[in-house]
Amino acid sequence: MASTVGIAPARLAPLTSKSSPYSRHTPAMEAYTLADRGTWLSFGNRQGLRVLVEGGRALINVYSVIPAKAAAQPAEAQALADRLLSAEGQTAIAGYTVGGARLFHPNADPLP
Repeated sequence: MASTVGIAPARLAPLTSKSSPYSRHTPAMEAYTLADRGTWLSFGNRQGLRVLVEGGRALINVYSVIPAKAAAQPAEAQALADRLLSAEGQTAIAGYTVGGARLFHPNADPLP
């Protein structure tokens, strides 16, 4: 995937948390970092790191909800899925922001 967006995979380092050695040393390593929008916005120690590539189909980060039949509480699992897929749930997901930036773009399309 890195080559799809024009990044050399050998220079790709993860940005996982403030305590990660990669997050502290990525600039010194002269490496690239792949991070989701929420991690980037909450990451305070950027040390000159900047967003080089964003948007586009290659970087879509899809979240799914699948209630497991073997769940300890299957009725509650189904209720959560129904809530997330409802119009009200989709509105709540779309309204979630960090620092004023929208993180999620809901696209519930239940199967018939």
